[in-house]
Order: sequence, then C-alpha cells, then structure tokens
Amino acid sequence: AHFASMAAQQQPRSKKTVPQPTWAAPASQQQQQQQAALLVNNSLVCDRLVPFAPARGNVVSWYSCGPTVYDSSHMGHARNYLTIDILRRVMEGYFGYSVYSVMNVTDIDDKIILKARRNYLLDSFIKAHPVAAPDVIAVVKEAWSKYIETTEAKLANCKQQLTKGEKLMELNSMIELLGKDLAAAQKQLADLAGVGSQDAVAILLQTNQAKDAVSQLLDKQKGATVENMQEICRVHAAKYEQEFMQDMETLGVILPDVLSRVSEYMDLIVKFITRIIDNGLAYESNGSVYFDTTTFAKRPGHAYGKLEPWSVGDLEKLDEAEGALQQGSAEKKSKNDFALWKKSKSGEPSWESPWGLGRPGWHIECSAMASELIGDNLDIHMGGEDLKFPHHDNELAQSEAYFDNAQWVNYFFHSGHLHINGLKMSKSLKNFITIREALKKYTPNEMRLMVLLQPWDQTMNYTDDFMLDVVKKEKAINEFFIATRNLTRADGYGALISQRWDEKDRTLHDQLVVAQNGVDRCLRHNFDTPGTLTLLFELIRKTNEYIQPGACRVILVRQIAQYIARILAVFGLSTPGASSAAGEGTCTASGDAREAALAPVLDAVSVFRNGVRTRARALKDTELLALTDRLRDDDLPKVGVRLEDDGKFPWKLGTPEEVMRAIREKKAGEVAAALRKREARHKQIENELKQLRAWAMAPRDLFSATEYTMPEEGAPTKDADGADLPKSRRDKLAKLYNNQLKNHAKYEEAVKKNPNVLQETEQSIAKLAAEVEELKDKLKEQQ
Repeated sequence: AHFASMAAQQQPRSKKTVPQPTWAAPASQQQQQQQAALLVNNSLVCDRLVPFAPARGNVVSWYSCGPTVYDSSHMGHARNYLTIDILRRVMEGYFGYSVYSVMNVTDIDDKIILKARRNYLLDSFIKAHPVAAPDVIAVVKEAWSKYIETTEAKLANCKQQLTKGEKLMELNSMIELLGKDLAAAQKQLADLAGVGSQDAVAILLQTNQAKDAVSQLLDKQKGATVENMQEICRVHAAKYEQEFMQDMETLGVILPDVLSRVSEYMDLIVKFITRIIDNGLAYESNGSVYFDTTTFAKRPGHAYGKLEPWSVGDLEKLDEAEGALQQGSAEKKSKNDFALWKKSKSGEPSWESPWGLGRPGWHIECSAMASELIGDNLDIHMGGEDLKFPHHDNELAQSEAYFDNAQWVNYFFHSGHLHINGLKMSKSLKNFITIREALKKYTPNEMRLMVLLQPWDQTMNYTDDFMLDVVKKEKAINEFFIATRNLTRADGYGALISQRWDEKDRTLHDQLVVAQNGVDRCLRHNFDTPGTLTLLFELIRKTNEYIQPGACRVILVRQIAQYIARILAVFGLSTPGASSAAGEGTCTASGDAREAALAPVLDAVSVFRNGVRTRARALKDTELLALTDRLRDDDLPKVGVRLEDDGKFPWKLGTPEEVMRAIREKKAGEVAAALRKREARHKQIENELKQLRAWAMAPRDLFSATEYTMPEEGAPTKDADGADLPKSRRDKLAKLYNNQLKNHAKYEEAVKKNPNVLQETEQSIAKLAAEVEELKDKLKEQQ
C-alpha cells in the first residue's frame, strides 16, 4: 500500500491527472444563445416570426418564382428580385449558409400568347398595307371606335365602383387616367380625317395607344387563324427574357444556380399531372385537367389555402389567376378548382398529352420544376406578395398532392408590393415604370439602396422625395470612404502620431461596438436592413465628426471603414475605394494605383490653385478667379478629380461620372437654395402688397350703408333701420374700425414717403416672379 501511494504521487502531471479549475459561464451566455437564432417572417405562420432551420444542415434549398416574360421588366420586378438577391446575400455572406438557388422563367402563359399573337398580327398588317389606303383607314377607324367603346365602359364601371366608398384614391386616379385616355383616343380618331391615302401606314400607328387599339381588333378578328404559335411565343418570350436577364445583371443580382423554362419541362409537367390524377386529386374535363380542391381538403394531413385560407372562394382572384384565355367554370366540379392542363384553342400553342393538345396551367409549372430540381421538401420558396393566393397556395396543394406529404415548403417568403406615389403600380393606372427608364435617372446602387431602406416584406412606396433621400444617402456613403481614404493617404497608419487612446477614441470605439451588436440583432430579426443602415449611417456620422488629419487614430478609422464596407458588400452595394479606405491590401488595384500615382501631382495642383485664388482675390481679378473655378468645375472633373475649396482634404478621386454628378448636385443645391430664397422673398412681398392694399381702405369704407346707419365718425352703433346694435356687435365693429384707423395711417405714411409705393411693390413682385421662373428652368437643367 505504501509503494502504491508513492507510485501515485510520482505519476506524471497531465490533462488527465490535473483537472482545470471550474469555469464560470458568463451570465449572458444562455441569453446570447437564444438570441443567436435567425428569426424570419414565414408566410405559413402569419402572426409571428419563427426561427429558421434548414432541413439539410448548412445547405439551403431556395426556389424563386421568376418573371413571366411577356413585356419589359419593371420596377415591381426590381423590388422583388433585388429583395431576393439581398436576402440570399445575407444568408450566404453574413450567416454563412450555402444557398442552392433555382428560379423559373414562365415562357408559356396567357399574357405571352396574347401579346405575341397581337404583335405578330400587327406586324403582318403593316407589311401587307404600307400606305394608308381607304380600306386601311377603315380598319383603324373601327379599331378606335371599339377602343373608345371599351374605355367608356371601363370609365363607367369605375364611377359606379366609386359609390361603394372603397379604394377611393385608386378609383379616382383610374377615372382621371381613363378620361385622358378617352380624350386622346377620340382626338386620334378625329385626326384620321386629315390622313392622305398615300401616307405611310406608320403615321396611323405612331402611339402605343394606336398600336394597342389596332392589334386588339386584329386579334379579335384573326387571332384564331394564327398558326405556328409555339415558335411565335418562343421568339417573343426569348426577347423579353434576355432583356430581363440584362436588367438583373445591371442591378447586380446574382444569377440563380439553375434557370428553368416552362417550355423545356413539358414532359415532366405531363408526368406530374398524371401522378396527381392517379392519386385521385385531379380530373380530366373536356380535354383540360383540373385540381380537385374539395377532395384534397378532405384528405387526412392535407389543407387547402395554407397561406391565405380567408381568400379561398375569392372568385375574382381565382378568375384572374386562370388567365385571360380561360375556358370558364362550367367544366369544373367546383369554382375553387384550378387548371393543371388547359385544352388549347385555335391560335394558341399546344403540346401532346394524354388528354389531347394543350398547355400547362400557370401554377403547375413551379411545382413540377421545383420538385424535379430540389425534391419533395423546399427550405425556402419566395415570390411577390400578390402571388400568395391563389398561385402559391395552389403550388402547395399540387405538390403535396403529388408527393402525398403534409408540407412541401418549410418557409415561404413574400416581398412587399411596390407603390408609385401611394398607388399600386399597374399598367392600367399608367404609373408603370420600366427598370430601364428608372436607370436613366438612378444608378444601380441607388436602386439597391432604395430596397434596403424599406422592410423587405412590407409595401414599398416609390416617390421622388424618397429617391432624393436615397441619392443623398448614397452620396454620404461615398463621401465617407473618400474621407477615410484621404485620411489613410495623408497619415498612413499614424507612425508620427500618438497611438494612445483618449476619451474621443474610446467613445468612437464604443460606437463601433454598439453598431456591430445592433447590426447583428437587426439581421437576425427578419433581415432588418433599414435598421442596419440606420446604425451604419449613425456610425458614419460619428466617424466623420471624429476624423481630423494628424489628430486621430487612423487604425481605428480603418477598422470602422472595414466593418462598414463588409456589411455593405454583404448587401451587394458597390462602394468604390472602400478597400483602400479600410487599409486592406496594397495599391495593386487599378483605382488604388491611380490614386497613389496622382497624389503628389494633385497635392501640388491644389496648393498652386489655392495660391492663385488667394492672389486673384487680393487683386479682385475676376477673370483669373473664373479660370480657377473652371479648373475645379469643368476640367478636372472630366478626369475624375474633385478639388475642394473647403473641407478636411484638398481633393478627392472618383470616376468622371461620379465627380461630375457630385458637382452637378452641388450646383443644383446652390440653385435650389437660391430658388427657395427668391420664392420666400416673392411670397413676403406679395403679402406686403396685400397688406398695403388692405390698409389703403378708409375705415368708414369697411361698413355698408345698407347694413348700418353710418355716424359722422367712428364705427356704426345702429343698424340700417336705426335700431341699436347689441353691445357685443358694437364692440366688435369698434375694434375693427380702430384697427383699420391705425393701419390706414400707416398706409398714408408709406405713401407720403414714397407716392409710388404700390406700383414699385408690384414691379418688385413681377421681377421676383421672373427670377423664380428663371431659377426653376436653371434647376431643371442642372438636374
């Protein structure tokens, strides 16, 4: 026993024999673990946020409803697909998930068929009738008459709907726009009288309104005779698919891993429908196939209308989803049933199937393709808010009927509607803005920032005022990185500056920590990008206040710039010069190398120009001052250089477009300030003139002899019949008289000093009005 004890004492010390002291977990650990979950707005659970948990570990399967490529992509597309892109980037770039992304392209649809067929008929008509012969004019007249008749019916319907007291703003806008549309159509019909028989037919079809009117008439007359519709639709859809993809590339949207076209999955769609029929949840009727919603809802483990159960039975939504070429509901067992396969009519594309020639319904395409490419369970399915019912609800029902499972999608994400100036964007309201039109006015970065600044799952309102704020915010971001880059260039990492932190340094670092924790909370709380950007802009503001060349900790500023650049990169925002501003890497990138090469030259130019300006001011040499201004405002901006007459840094670099735009904005701001000043002065003098004219009236002239008995002096005390007025009335009239007596004396004093005071005030108003209009024109030019 003694030797055993000695052996134990001599045993070598190791992790096994010498335990560590007990570690006390921080009190906040459990709370932090609870907060670590990503909470999302899952449309399948509409009353609360739920934790996100992918079914396959770190890999997230994601299916997005793609575009129906019948026309140019619009701002609604930009809102939806930028939102999808941002959420995907946050999942991958911030939370570290690997996303497997699938998106469809709907290239077979009622809208595509109608648009492609009408365009084909209109092109054929123009080729066959190069000049405006009498028979051609007769067709165009008939088209305008039908168009006017239809527009009048729409207008009358809107006015009738107005009496219900619902959607008043939208209906009033529709009535106004239909009225203008009707007036334009009536004018163009009347103008036909002046068209000569040898004029080109294109003269009759100069407006989109005219093309619509004629193509609609031709389609009604000849649509059923058009052959080769598969090819016609394919060419039409390919054009707009290409345009859509180009728009997405311009906006910086990451391509999906898989792009699936409906026309290329026809065999799988037929098999998908066949299995649903075999499972007893669909039926054939007159060459079409319909989903049996009643039987499906009665099956154990199934439910119809998971996303919007309150909308089940909404015939308006159901009819709209079935398409403009729907067969009607007579061949359905229930009005809630929807088409899986549509029997094709003459003038429509068709494919072989066990039920005869036809084409797929709208909803089935997503179910068939997503199931083929992902399987019987999707982590995320995403689309626009307006697709919830019936499209997405029908997708769920079809897929769960096919797989005979209870849940095909785990998380349904829906991006909010887009409104233009408070109204939902629609072609019928004429507030339809294409992406390409918007990009003429705003940069891709500003479009992305527009989406980031509003909650992804709520209605987004697109207005000029909001976009003006977006532009200012993008400028603030760019200016921040320019400032931090200039600080890095001026002070390096601060070798000649004390690195000991003081209270200002600690305060700024605390602000960084607040932002980092806040951003994490925001992104984990349903991808709250507006909250995230609020924190980043506050951090930018605090850092801008802190930056002072030669008197701040450059390493701290770099750390902040690096963090902000990282989060903005996660969002997909392009931030030129952010890497060099954050002190990352070396000057090997073309932009950084350019700055390094130009820095000593621009420093010298800046010093020289400041010296010239100082001398020119002393000599009051306006021509020389104008030359220095031209160098700053015209010459150097063309090569991407911006000189600063005031501020912390003497010059800034950017692209020529960025610098010239910044200068235009600065000049526009100066003009806008001058305009506001002139408008305020104009209003002030107008009020003064009104006041003078009011004071010019003699006190007695305030009162009518037909209403009062007028005394020789003072205010009336009796009515026209000589009866005494009530005391309250006498007091009121006396107060009015005395006030006017004082004011009239002021008027007489003003006229005594200047007999032409009224005329000169009127002239001043006219002059200021002209100046206001001149500044308004100048502001338009600047913008």
